[in-house]
Amino acid sequence: MNNVVDLYRTVAEDFAKRAVTEIKDEIRAIVPYGSVARGEASDIDMLVVAARKDSIRLRVVQIEEALDAETDYRTFLVSSYLTLEETRCLLLDLSLSRGDRLRG
Repeated sequence: MNNVVDLYRTVAEDFAKRAVTEIKDEIRAIVPYGSVARGEASDIDMLVVAARKDSIRLRVVQIEEALDAETDYRTFLVSSYLTLEETRCLLLDLSLSRGDRLRG
């Protein structure tokens, strides 16, 4: 494992810890995706699932900016926001697009 990948993974973990600590009542899940999830390092993509995404957006951006600054901008943290219902719809759409069938 190289140092850049380790740095990106550490920042992703720190982001999740800070977000859960600072806005835990709103957070439902935090999921890394993209290059960090694949063990690579181009940027740090995080999916934040929240009860109400508008209520967390500013705080999440502040956490992203603080972490990037702490690494002297050697990282680039980007979050996407979905509600739990939007996440369910997305997962269903992905499942159906792969040809999975609903069972009932």
